Amino acid sequence: MLYKKNILAKIALIVTVSSITGCMATEPMAVDSRKELGTVKINSTSSTIDRWKISCSADSNSISYNRNEDMWTFKESKNYCRGGFFKQRAEINTDKFHVNTKNSYLFESDITFKSNSKETFSIFQLHDGRDGCAPPASILVNENGNLYITSDVKIGPGEQCIRGNLGTVSKDSIKRDGSTHNLRVLFDFKGDGVFVLSIWLDGKLQIQDTYTPAKNGWKSTKYYFKHGVYSKNMFNYVMTSKNKKLIKINYN
Repeated sequence: MLYKKNILAKIALIVTVSSITGCMATEPMAVDSRKELGTVKINSTSSTIDRWKISCSADSNSISYNRNEDMWTFKESKNYCRGGFFKQRAEINTDKFHVNTKNSYLFESDITFKSNSKETFSIFQLHDGRDGCAPPASILVNENGNLYITSDVKIGPGEQCIRGNLGTVSKDSIKRDGSTHNLRVLFDFKGDGVFVLSIWLDGKLQIQDTYTPAKNGWKSTKYYFKHGVYSKNMFNYVMTSKNKKLIKINYN
């Protein structure tokens, strides 16, 4: 019965979100350089992949969307995805796109996070569907609220990985007291799975690095974005994501 309720809630949420994104413009936003994107006002356009659905499944009421406020709310949920060893997941994900794309996509949202726990969690991912190991880019929030990126090379089934990271730990942090932070994540895809990843927090560039797929190991064919809270352990939290956008960027 609980499974049926989760499925029905998931279907209702997909229908609601599709009706919102389906009527938005899909014109790319033009800028002169990457540096502008930390502070420039983001217009209301969206990309063709700006369609979100619940990742795998989630506990009832753990993921909700307020249409009037354009705000997603994420709360603790069991992990219903296969593979890996993380126990908690409340995430949404986009449609898939080919790794050979040469487009640039910017994600922006006003984030609040409230919890008494210092549990580390992933807040945004670029995934390729692998079963186990960190994806090409998983942006995590550590116990102090600082951001960092894990990026593993998958060399076999399950958790057979070469652990890796992109960039360094961010200077600034996301507070756990419900304060609002503007998060911007830019992926400049160069083709053949290569991308430059840039992260801004409250208008300040925090991390920037380039990902190049390893010659040996898992071969990515499709990418997709994930957003929410994904953690090794179950813990109590409430995260909101307001005025979320995923737009295509053109450089003049």
